Amino acid sequence: TEEEVEEKIKEMAKNYGRDEKKLKENDVEKIFLEVRKSNLPAINCYKTNGFVQIAERKEYYGDGEDAIIMEKLI
Repeated sequence: TEEEVEEKIKEMAKNYGRDEKKLKENDVEKIFLEVRKSNLPAINCYKTNGFVQIAERKEYYGDGEDAIIMEKLI
């Protein structure tokens, strides 16, 4: 269900917060991700956690769906 997906995304974001400190310690300046254009709960969660959309990849997934490319500066 959509609620289960949102809960999973929130858990991933919480884990990411812990890992962000390690990224900074290792001089990582940016991280990127791809997310299905239709996955609005994930996109909103990523935006809440500081990611911004920087590009779109047409027909990125095997079913022809586009991907949104997101970036976060560390």
